[in-house]
Amino acid sequence: MKQLKSESHPHRWPWFVLLAAGILVLSYAYVFQALPWTSDPSAWGSFGDYMGDLLNPAVSTLTLIVAIKVWADQRKELEETKRALNDQAETAQANRREQRFFDLMQVYQQTLDTFQGATGRGDTRHGKPALGLWIKRHAQLNGMVNTAALRGHLNPGDQRLRALLENSITEARQHWIKPDVAERLNHYFRVVFRILKDAEDLLEQDRFIRLFRAQLSQSELLLLGLNLWIADEGKKMQSVACDYGLLKHLPQCNLRDVLESELPPLVFGRTFAKLKKGQD
Repeated sequence: MKQLKSESHPHRWPWFVLLAAGILVLSYAYVFQALPWTSDPSAWGSFGDYMGDLLNPAVSTLTLIVAIKVWADQRKELEETKRALNDQAETAQANRREQRFFDLMQVYQQTLDTFQGATGRGDTRHGKPALGLWIKRHAQLNGMVNTAALRGHLNPGDQRLRALLENSITEARQHWIKPDVAERLNHYFRVVFRILKDAEDLLEQDRFIRLFRAQLSQSELLLLGLNLWIADEGKKMQSVACDYGLLKHLPQCNLRDVLESELPPLVFGRTFAKLKKGQD
Protein backbone atom coordinates (compact mmCIF):
# COMPACT_ATOMS: atom_id res chain seq x y z
CA MET A 1 0.00 0.00 0.00
CA LYS A 2 2.81 2.40 0.84
CA GLN A 3 4.44 1.73 -2.49
CA LEU A 4 1.25 2.53 -4.44
CA LYS A 5 0.77 5.69 -2.44
CA SER A 6 4.30 6.94 -3.03
CA GLU A 7 4.05 6.17 -6.74
CA SER A 8 0.86 8.25 -7.04
CA HIS A 9 2.41 11.43 -5.59
CA PRO A 10 4.16 12.63 -8.79
CA HIS A 11 0.85 12.62 -10.66
CA ARG A 12 -0.60 15.18 -8.25
CA TRP A 13 1.83 17.96 -9.11
CA PRO A 14 0.21 18.93 -12.50
CA TRP A 15 -3.14 19.31 -10.78
CA PHE A 16 -1.64 21.68 -8.23
CA VAL A 17 -0.18 23.78 -11.07
CA LEU A 18 -3.50 23.86 -12.92
CA LEU A 19 -5.35 24.77 -9.73
CA ALA A 20 -2.92 27.59 -9.02
CA ALA A 21 -3.25 28.86 -12.59
CA GLY A 22 -7.05 28.78 -12.32
CA ILE A 23 -7.00 30.73 -9.10
CA LEU A 24 -4.75 33.36 -10.67
CA VAL A 25 -7.01 33.72 -13.74
CA LEU A 26 -10.10 34.04 -11.59
CA SER A 27 -8.38 36.57 -9.35
CA TYR A 28 -7.30 38.60 -12.37
CA ALA A 29 -10.78 38.49 -13.86
CA TYR A 30 -12.35 39.48 -10.56
CA VAL A 31 -10.09 42.48 -10.08
CA PHE A 32 -10.30 43.74 -13.65
CA GLN A 33 -13.84 42.65 -14.45
CA ALA A 34 -14.93 46.28 -15.04
CA LEU A 35 -12.53 46.64 -17.93
CA PRO A 36 -13.83 45.78 -21.40
CA TRP A 37 -12.44 42.90 -23.43
CA THR A 38 -9.62 44.04 -25.69
CA SER A 39 -7.51 42.77 -28.53
CA ASP A 40 -4.62 45.02 -27.59
CA PRO A 41 -1.46 42.84 -27.50
CA SER A 42 0.11 44.96 -24.79
CA ALA A 43 -2.83 44.20 -22.46
CA TRP A 44 -2.48 40.50 -23.07
CA GLY A 45 1.28 40.85 -22.62
CA SER A 46 0.69 42.37 -19.19
CA PHE A 47 -1.63 39.49 -18.37
CA GLY A 48 1.05 37.01 -19.48
CA ASP A 49 3.67 38.74 -17.36
CA TYR A 50 1.29 38.59 -14.42
CA MET A 51 0.71 34.87 -14.85
CA GLY A 52 4.36 34.12 -15.47
CA ASP A 53 5.65 36.12 -12.54
CA LEU A 54 3.28 34.32 -10.18
CA LEU A 55 3.37 30.81 -11.64
CA ASN A 56 7.08 30.53 -12.42
CA PRO A 57 8.23 30.58 -8.76
CA ALA A 58 5.48 28.12 -7.85
CA VAL A 59 6.38 25.79 -10.71
CA SER A 60 10.09 26.11 -9.90
CA THR A 61 9.42 25.37 -6.22
CA LEU A 62 7.29 22.35 -7.06
CA THR A 63 9.93 21.14 -9.55
CA LEU A 64 12.61 21.46 -6.87
CA ILE A 65 10.46 19.55 -4.39
CA VAL A 66 9.85 16.78 -6.93
CA ALA A 67 13.56 16.67 -7.79
CA ILE A 68 14.51 16.41 -4.11
CA LYS A 69 11.95 13.67 -3.57
CA VAL A 70 13.14 11.73 -6.62
CA TRP A 71 16.74 12.09 -5.42
CA ALA A 72 15.78 10.88 -1.94
CA ASP A 73 13.89 7.91 -3.39
CA GLN A 74 16.81 7.02 -5.63
CA ARG A 75 19.26 7.30 -2.77
CA LYS A 76 17.07 5.03 -0.65
CA GLU A 77 16.81 2.53 -3.49
CA LEU A 78 20.57 2.62 -3.98
CA GLU A 79 21.15 1.99 -0.27
CA GLU A 80 18.69 -0.90 -0.30
CA THR A 81 20.33 -2.29 -3.43
CA LYS A 82 23.76 -1.95 -1.80
CA ARG A 83 22.55 -3.77 1.32
CA ALA A 84 21.01 -6.50 -0.82
CA LEU A 85 24.25 -6.90 -2.79
CA ASN A 86 26.27 -7.04 0.44
CA ASP A 87 23.92 -9.69 1.82
CA GLN A 88 24.23 -11.67 -1.38
CA ALA A 89 28.02 -11.36 -1.28
CA GLU A 90 28.15 -12.54 2.34
CA THR A 91 25.82 -15.43 1.56
CA ALA A 92 27.89 -16.38 -1.47
CA GLN A 93 31.07 -16.21 0.59
CA ALA A 94 29.53 -18.38 3.30
CA ASN A 95 28.40 -20.88 0.67
CA ARG A 96 31.88 -20.97 -0.83
CA ARG A 97 33.41 -21.61 2.57
CA GLU A 98 30.93 -24.34 3.34
CA GLN A 99 31.54 -25.87 -0.06
CA ARG A 100 35.28 -25.71 0.64
CA PHE A 101 34.75 -27.69 3.85
CA PHE A 102 32.64 -30.34 2.15
CA ASP A 103 35.18 -30.57 -0.67
CA LEU A 104 37.81 -31.29 1.97
CA MET A 105 35.52 -33.88 3.52
CA GLN A 106 35.24 -35.55 0.13
CA VAL A 107 39.03 -35.60 -0.17
CA TYR A 108 39.15 -37.06 3.35
CA GLN A 109 36.76 -39.84 2.37
CA GLN A 110 38.66 -40.56 -0.83
CA THR A 111 41.87 -40.77 1.18
CA LEU A 112 40.28 -43.29 3.52
CA ASP A 113 39.13 -45.36 0.56
CA THR A 114 42.75 -45.82 -0.50
CA PHE A 115 43.28 -48.12 2.49
CA GLN A 116 42.35 -51.74 2.04
CA GLY A 117 43.09 -54.97 3.84
CA ALA A 118 42.10 -58.60 3.60
CA THR A 119 40.55 -60.48 6.48
CA GLY A 120 41.42 -64.04 7.39
CA ARG A 121 38.30 -65.20 5.57
CA GLY A 122 39.41 -63.72 2.27
CA ASP A 123 37.19 -60.64 2.46
CA THR A 124 38.61 -57.24 1.56
CA ARG A 125 37.94 -54.24 3.79
CA HIS A 126 38.22 -50.61 2.71
CA GLY A 127 38.46 -47.32 4.59
CA LYS A 128 38.01 -47.25 8.35
CA PRO A 129 37.67 -51.06 8.78
CA ALA A 130 40.92 -51.49 6.83
CA LEU A 131 42.71 -49.19 9.28
CA GLY A 132 41.43 -51.33 12.15
CA LEU A 133 42.82 -54.44 10.47
CA TRP A 134 46.12 -52.64 9.89
CA ILE A 135 46.49 -51.90 13.61
CA LYS A 136 45.68 -55.49 14.59
CA ARG A 137 48.32 -56.80 12.25
CA HIS A 138 50.99 -54.67 13.87
CA ALA A 139 51.31 -56.45 17.17
CA GLN A 140 53.51 -53.77 18.71
CA LEU A 141 50.83 -51.14 18.18
CA ASN A 142 47.90 -53.41 18.94
CA GLY A 143 49.36 -54.33 22.30
CA MET A 144 49.79 -50.67 23.16
CA VAL A 145 46.17 -50.03 22.29
CA ASN A 146 44.25 -53.02 23.58
CA THR A 147 46.07 -54.39 26.64
CA ALA A 148 43.44 -53.22 29.11
CA ALA A 149 45.08 -55.09 31.97
CA LEU A 150 47.93 -52.60 31.90
CA ARG A 151 45.69 -49.51 31.94
CA GLY A 152 45.81 -47.09 34.86
CA HIS A 153 45.65 -47.88 38.58
CA LEU A 154 49.08 -49.45 38.48
CA ASN A 155 50.32 -50.38 41.89
CA PRO A 156 53.60 -48.50 42.39
CA GLY A 157 55.06 -51.70 43.86
CA ASP A 158 54.02 -53.90 40.95
CA GLN A 159 57.25 -53.74 39.03
CA ARG A 160 56.29 -56.51 36.62
CA LEU A 161 53.25 -54.73 35.23
CA ARG A 162 55.07 -51.43 35.13
CA ALA A 163 57.99 -52.97 33.24
CA LEU A 164 55.51 -54.61 30.86
CA LEU A 165 53.84 -51.29 30.16
CA GLU A 166 57.14 -49.50 29.60
CA ASN A 167 58.25 -52.28 27.26
CA SER A 168 54.99 -51.93 25.33
CA ILE A 169 55.56 -48.17 25.00
CA THR A 170 59.13 -48.71 23.76
CA GLU A 171 58.04 -51.30 21.20
CA ALA A 172 55.28 -49.04 19.91
CA ARG A 173 57.66 -46.11 19.45
CA GLN A 174 60.33 -48.19 17.72
CA HIS A 175 57.81 -49.83 15.44
CA TRP A 176 56.13 -46.55 14.48
CA ILE A 177 59.33 -44.91 13.26
CA LYS A 178 60.05 -47.72 10.78
CA PRO A 179 59.91 -46.37 7.19
CA ASP A 180 57.31 -48.90 6.06
CA VAL A 181 54.91 -48.19 8.95
CA ALA A 182 54.04 -44.55 9.56
CA GLU A 183 54.98 -43.37 6.06
CA ARG A 184 52.15 -45.45 4.61
CA LEU A 185 49.76 -43.17 6.54
CA ASN A 186 51.44 -39.82 5.91
CA HIS A 187 49.04 -38.75 3.15
CA TYR A 188 46.12 -39.43 5.50
CA PHE A 189 47.64 -37.32 8.28
CA ARG A 190 48.31 -34.45 5.88
CA VAL A 191 44.66 -34.42 4.76
CA VAL A 192 43.38 -34.41 8.34
CA PHE A 193 45.59 -31.51 9.38
CA ARG A 194 44.79 -29.64 6.15
CA ILE A 195 41.14 -29.80 7.15
CA LEU A 196 41.96 -28.46 10.60
CA LYS A 197 44.11 -25.64 9.21
CA ASP A 198 41.51 -24.58 6.65
CA ALA A 199 38.81 -24.57 9.32
CA GLU A 200 40.32 -21.32 10.63
CA ASP A 201 38.87 -19.52 7.60
CA LEU A 202 35.46 -21.21 7.69
CA LEU A 203 32.28 -19.78 9.11
CA GLU A 204 31.10 -21.39 12.33
CA GLN A 205 34.33 -23.35 12.40
CA ASP A 206 33.44 -25.04 15.71
CA ARG A 207 30.38 -26.59 14.11
CA PHE A 208 32.43 -27.87 11.21
CA ILE A 209 35.14 -29.29 13.42
CA ARG A 210 32.62 -31.05 15.65
CA LEU A 211 31.11 -32.55 12.53
CA PHE A 212 34.50 -33.70 11.31
CA ARG A 213 35.67 -34.96 14.72
CA ALA A 214 32.50 -37.03 15.06
CA GLN A 215 33.49 -38.98 11.93
CA LEU A 216 36.87 -40.07 13.25
CA SER A 217 36.81 -43.74 14.13
CA GLN A 218 38.59 -45.29 17.10
CA SER A 219 41.33 -46.60 14.82
CA GLU A 220 41.86 -43.16 13.29
CA LEU A 221 42.13 -41.51 16.69
CA LEU A 222 44.68 -44.07 17.82
CA LEU A 223 46.79 -43.51 14.73
CA LEU A 224 46.52 -39.73 15.00
CA GLY A 225 47.59 -39.96 18.64
CA LEU A 226 50.65 -42.00 17.75
CA ASN A 227 51.54 -39.54 15.01
CA LEU A 228 51.22 -36.50 17.29
CA TRP A 229 53.31 -38.21 19.94
CA ILE A 230 56.15 -39.78 17.92
CA ALA A 231 56.48 -38.41 14.38
CA ASP A 232 58.35 -35.16 13.79
CA GLU A 233 55.65 -33.94 11.38
CA GLY A 234 52.99 -34.88 13.92
CA LYS A 235 54.70 -32.87 16.64
CA LYS A 236 54.53 -29.80 14.42
CA MET A 237 50.76 -30.19 14.29
CA GLN A 238 50.22 -30.42 18.04
CA SER A 239 49.20 -26.76 18.23
CA VAL A 240 46.44 -27.32 15.66
CA ALA A 241 45.30 -30.44 17.51
CA CYS A 242 45.12 -28.33 20.68
CA ASP A 243 42.97 -25.71 18.99
CA TYR A 244 40.27 -28.27 18.20
CA GLY A 245 40.68 -30.91 20.90
CA LEU A 246 41.40 -33.49 18.21
CA LEU A 247 41.79 -36.46 20.57
CA LYS A 248 38.81 -35.62 22.75
CA HIS A 249 37.12 -38.94 21.95
CA LEU A 250 40.24 -41.11 22.03
CA PRO A 251 39.20 -44.34 23.84
CA GLN A 252 40.63 -45.21 27.20
CA CYS A 253 43.65 -47.43 26.62
CA ASN A 254 47.35 -47.69 27.37
CA LEU A 255 48.06 -45.25 24.58
CA ARG A 256 45.74 -42.61 25.99
CA ASP A 257 47.36 -42.95 29.41
CA VAL A 258 50.75 -42.30 27.86
CA LEU A 259 49.56 -39.48 25.61
CA GLU A 260 47.89 -37.67 28.49
CA SER A 261 51.28 -37.46 30.17
CA GLU A 262 53.15 -36.54 26.95
CA LEU A 263 50.80 -34.15 25.10
CA PRO A 264 49.19 -30.85 26.15
CA PRO A 265 45.77 -31.25 27.82
CA LEU A 266 44.14 -29.15 25.11
CA VAL A 267 44.73 -31.97 22.62
CA PHE A 268 42.03 -33.84 24.55
CA GLY A 269 39.67 -30.86 24.62
CA ARG A 270 40.48 -29.97 28.21
CA THR A 271 40.39 -26.24 28.82
CA PHE A 272 42.00 -24.52 31.78
CA ALA A 273 38.59 -24.21 33.46
CA LYS A 274 37.93 -27.95 33.11
CA LEU A 275 41.39 -28.78 34.46
CA LYS A 276 40.89 -26.52 37.46
CA LYS A 277 37.46 -28.02 38.14
CA GLY A 278 38.96 -31.51 38.00
CA GLN A 279 41.65 -30.51 40.48
CA ASP A 280 39.05 -29.08 42.86
